[in-house]
Order: sequence, then C-alpha cells, then structure tokens
Amino acid sequence: MHDLVEDPETVAALFEAAVPELPPPAAILREPDGPRGVARFTVRTRGAGYRMKIGVDDAGADAVLRGARSLVALTLAGWCAPRSLAARPPRDGGPAVAVETVVGTTDGARAWAALGRDGRAALLHAAATALTRLHALPAGVVPGGTVGGWRERVLRCAARHHGRLADRGDLPDALLARARAAVDALVADLPNDIALVPCHGAPSLREIAVAQRAFAGWRDLEALRLGDPWLDVAYLAFMTDGPESRTPTLVPLLSAYRAVTPWPADLAGRLRLYLLLVTLSSLTDPSLVLPAEGCALALDAALDWGAGDALASVA
Repeated sequence: MHDLVEDPETVAALFEAAVPELPPPAAILREPDGPRGVARFTVRTRGAGYRMKIGVDDAGADAVLRGARSLVALTLAGWCAPRSLAARPPRDGGPAVAVETVVGTTDGARAWAALGRDGRAALLHAAATALTRLHALPAGVVPGGTVGGWRERVLRCAARHHGRLADRGDLPDALLARARAAVDALVADLPNDIALVPCHGAPSLREIAVAQRAFAGWRDLEALRLGDPWLDVAYLAFMTDGPESRTPTLVPLLSAYRAVTPWPADLAGRLRLYLLLVTLSSLTDPSLVLPAEGCALALDAALDWGAGDALASVA
C-alpha cells in the first residue's frame, strides 16, 4: 500500500480536508484494505465516529468515488446503508477520499468467534435477508451499471484469473486445465436470460456491521454492480468458510432467499460456478500470495465443492 496511507498525520489531514465542518480526529484505526486496494479507516472525533476510504491509484480512486455515489443512491432508494458525508476526487496528485457514517459498533469478522453457532446462523440469515432487499432494488441505484452479456463477462473474468495462475509457473497443468474446463462447462449451462440486479459485489463478514451481537447493516459498497444475485451468496459463503464452505454457513443464506424468491432450477450449478470464480479471484489477489501447495489444495477443494446437502436441508 502507498506510504501516504501509512502516515497517521497525513490521514488525519485528508479527513479534515474532506469534512472541514467536523471536529479533527482524536484517534484513527486502520482497517483491512477493501477491493481494489481501497484503504479503510475508522476515525474517532470527540463524541462521534466515522469511516474514511482512501484510493491512491486510479482503480482505488474510482472505487472510493463509486462507493460514495452508491451510498447516496441506496439511501434514496430506502435501503439501510451508511450515509455518505463527503466524496473528494483526486486533486493535485493526491488521493480520492470519502467519509461516511458508522453503522454498528463492530463487524462480523470481529464478532464471529463470540457469537456461537446459533448467533452466527442468525447473523448470516439477517445479512442475507438484507441482500435480498438490495437485489430487489431498481438497476438505477448502481452507478454506471451498464454491463455486457453475463456469460461473456464471467468468461472474461475467469480467463483473466486463469492467466494469472498459469503465470505463477508452479501449479500442475492438469489442475489448471481441470479448472478451465469446469468453468467452461458451468458457464455453458447458465440460462440466457439471467436477470441482473444490484449486487454488493464483495460481501464478507468484514462488510457486515454488527451491534449488540446482531446484524446492523451492510457497509463498504465500493464493488456495487449489476450481476446475478447468487454470486453474492457464493461470495459470502466463500469468505466465511473458504473453498470448502459448509452446510451450516449455506443453510441460513439459502433459507433467507427461499423465504422471498423461488430458486432457479439450476441453482446448484450456479453456486458451484460462482464459488469457483471467487476462489480463482482470491488465489490471484496480489495481497494474498499462497505457496503452490496451498493454492493447489484450495483450487482442488473448490472444484470438488457442491451445495447439494445445504439445498436439500432448506428445500
């Protein structure tokens, strides 16, 4: 990450420039980075807390500003989301900065260990229910939400990740070929008329706001996009359990959707495809470099994964 976001005094100055009407920071907590290298912070002033996003390069700046626009559109549409307070585009070679309100008191990743089995299931069910409401919103809430054909978009994404994995040079050719063939077969089975809806784009436990051990809302909408809603489900399942996502995680997610919308007939195949895509994406994340053995094990697990038991449990 850029040195700029590692210097507390610089980060504090960026906050003050973005929201000069607020008191200066009393404390700044660095959070794990978001998609596209967006730097995230919790900022405490006297008597209040805020979250700040900083995008240093072009991709990060675009994500920061896109996230701020998304919050405005989602709030106007009636979906519970943090309120955008400021969005400052890059100036004079500086970064893009956005400031928003805080939802909840912690996030799902920090609360997870203390929740227990029932508390975790309740959190996931409530989070998935909120996602169903997001997926029901009009496409216009997504800034610049135009996309090409869904199949073509998925294949381009998979090809990009396959290429990066092949470039490592330390993974078995047979495993890479198996992954490529699996994606091609699963994409070929996708319907031609998948309805693309607003999707969170990167829903994980860290993006779930928690208050009093319960779901308080979704945050971090920098990856908001039009897509197949089941990609959000697979993403959240993967980010909770990894490429071996288990039935206890999937059941509360699937039951939330079962309560509001019919399942597509090809749901098992879609979930397999999307969990495999998320695995490929994670394995090519430059911030997470696994050794060859760990990478191969994760990819092998994703190729063998299926949602049959969870689907049967909910059906």
